[in-house]
Amino acid sequence: SVLHGSKTKAKQLFKLNDSKPTVLVFGGGTGAKAINDLFVEMGKEIEDVANVIHITGKGKMPKALSKIGGDYHAVHLLTDEMADVYAATDVIVCRSGMGTITEISALKKPSIMIPIPGSDQEANAEAVKHGAIVLDQRDLDAQTLLKKILLLLADGEKQKRLSEHIH
Repeated sequence: SVLHGSKTKAKQLFKLNDSKPTVLVFGGGTGAKAINDLFVEMGKEIEDVANVIHITGKGKMPKALSKIGGDYHAVHLLTDEMADVYAATDVIVCRSGMGTITEISALKKPSIMIPIPGSDQEANAEAVKHGAIVLDQRDLDAQTLLKKILLLLADGEKQKRLSEHIH
């Protein structure tokens, strides 16, 4: 089903700004507090240059994220809309669970993966390191992540290479 999304539907649903790229942020099926916390620190800065659709996880919505507004769209959960959001997404920031990697691979989406430290996700990320930017959560701060996102958004050739390699 994720292969059949509609970019138009996502643009309508989230009122996406056509003059900005779109970044999808999520931490797997249950969300990721660590990723949410990083975006609390830099959410407004990324929203200045991109549409952001941030799936926080049920019960994990920091109040600060819900207050950013503008082109920053924080939601607890997406179900039927996920395929449409994927279709509208230029860059993904996510964990590296097998389901996530499978979807990103099938969709050829450039991504920044932040595996759960000390988990199987680190091995998953290692396996696809030529098809994604992999960051270690233990050493990661909001400004470093922001810089990585902005550099990837600005580098169409790198996006293309990552898309081809992940696929």
